[in-house]
Amino acid sequence: MKVSPIAAEHYAENNGGAPEAVYPVFVSVLKMKLPPPDRLQAEVVSLTAAVAQVCARPLENVHILYLPEGAGRVAFGGEVGSG
Repeated sequence: MKVSPIAAEHYAENNGGAPEAVYPVFVSVLKMKLPPPDRLQAEVVSLTAAVAQVCARPLENVHILYLPEGAGRVAFGGEVGSG
């Protein structure tokens, strides 16, 4: 996981930055291949809970972005993933 701070004034959820005392966490996930929707949802629930706990944030302040599949465009372990 990579943590990149975003200044409150650049958080655009409500066009005025983050509401006072709200500190959202954004997580980007890159996988060789995305799982089927039911497994993806289960993963989202688990990952959101883990990030919320580690970062001491409420679940609603954890935002997860799944990047396009890495198969064929990203090298995993020194080899371009083929899925």
